Amino acid sequence: MTSLGTMTERVGKHGAIVGALATVIALLGVGAAIALIAWHFRMRAEGIRGGLTSEGELNEAIRAMAARMGVPLRRLYILPEDTSPRLGPKAGGYGDLLIPERLLQSAYRREVDGIVGYELMLIKTKYLNSFWAGLLPVVVIIVWRVYNAQNAPSAGMSLLVQAGMVLSAFATFGKTMRGVQTRAQAAFKVSGGDAEGWIAGLARLARLSGAEMAPEVAEQVARKCGVDFERLPDLMEKGFPETGHYPIPDYDHRTLVSVS
Repeated sequence: MTSLGTMTERVGKHGAIVGALATVIALLGVGAAIALIAWHFRMRAEGIRGGLTSEGELNEAIRAMAARMGVPLRRLYILPEDTSPRLGPKAGGYGDLLIPERLLQSAYRREVDGIVGYELMLIKTKYLNSFWAGLLPVVVIIVWRVYNAQNAPSAGMSLLVQAGMVLSAFATFGKTMRGVQTRAQAAFKVSGGDAEGWIAGLARLARLSGAEMAPEVAEQVARKCGVDFERLPDLMEKGFPETGHYPIPDYDHRTLVSVS
């Protein structure tokens, strides 16, 4: 009887441990999902207020680019230099585009055109909508696991399978976002985007942030957009100084609006 009681006690402890680990796995998944959502909202909030501009050389050039690429660009905003340290342009969720003053002051016209062209492709492929569509399966699976862990911790499902489900949900999200970026890159090429300007612009942004552009990134863009690899060192080091800078367009510094 003692032996049977000991065995029962051990089984009970094992079940409690398994249930606790299942709960930990689920909670870790919830924490990761919350962190991902918080990161996204932080990125959206960073430099999110800009001044509307509707005239000038920059506006005309970007409007013409958007029309040529078939992008439904709605409004163009300028991010004041003293508002945010952000360097790169930002695609809004409703066809808006935000361009930092810092970028216009530092990058040359063709470099600006290159990196703005890619942001236009993100607008065209509805990047922000795809973010939430990709995150939904993650949230659904994790919420289901939390419920199951709390209400049926001894369900016939191994911890490995439970952890695998949570990881697969995040893998699905990552695959969705990579798919959006791949479609944007393909659309960039098909729509006649300036791949050399894009590479030079990315290298410029890297230097402005105190880093160097990874050669693998430049090679990936070159491979997908048909840029000669021999051109990469020159593009990454020199860019296009002969194209000059876009003048900062006029916009209302006193009335900044949210760009989301």
